[in-house]
Amino acid sequence: MMQKIWSFSVTIQLQVVVFLWRWWSARNKINAGERRITCQEFCSLVTFYVADFTKKETNKSMMRPTPKNWEPPQEDMYKINIDGAFKSATSKGGWGFLVRDSVGVFLEGGCGNLCRVATSFQAEALAALYSLERAALLGMTRIILETDATELVRGLTSEDLDHSVDGILLKQIRDLIESDFVYCEIRHCSRNCNKVFMSQAPTFISDLVSSDLAGDEV
Repeated sequence: MMQKIWSFSVTIQLQVVVFLWRWWSARNKINAGERRITCQEFCSLVTFYVADFTKKETNKSMMRPTPKNWEPPQEDMYKINIDGAFKSATSKGGWGFLVRDSVGVFLEGGCGNLCRVATSFQAEALAALYSLERAALLGMTRIILETDATELVRGLTSEDLDHSVDGILLKQIRDLIESDFVYCEIRHCSRNCNKVFMSQAPTFISDLVSSDLAGDEV
């Protein structure tokens, strides 16, 4: 069996190994008297860990240094930074976004709860969907969407993950981009460039936005 696994491509090898690992783990938990997970939950776990391992390897192989500070878009564009949160113990999460113009001025922001979410990847994808829907409602047609989730960038800029558990969600986001935006660029950014979110802009948040643009420590 191992000879057969090693004959596959590196990508397939990772998927098979993760599948066997999670299968063994699920079997042990059942034998210990724990709840039997559903097929959908099992597939979500496999997808999550494959994406997580791929993300780590991608980060290791990135040759170009990632910008340390947030950078504004060009004059006729808006930049939307998004983020998602996920708590596996409760299967709940949250999402948020922030819109800034070419000089870094806060224009719009929002956030919300996610009552049922399976993985951190799904939380990030839902953050993208809800943020883009809000931007489209506001009439923003030329945007740059930034996220610190490498696999989400991959899922939105290619069809590589269309057969995953969240494939339908990724297609829905790409369809929204195609129908409601004249220009939309999907970018990966470091966590340090993706840290300020709010639904309104009180003074202390405006100060955070200004320092984020300037690269000052807060």
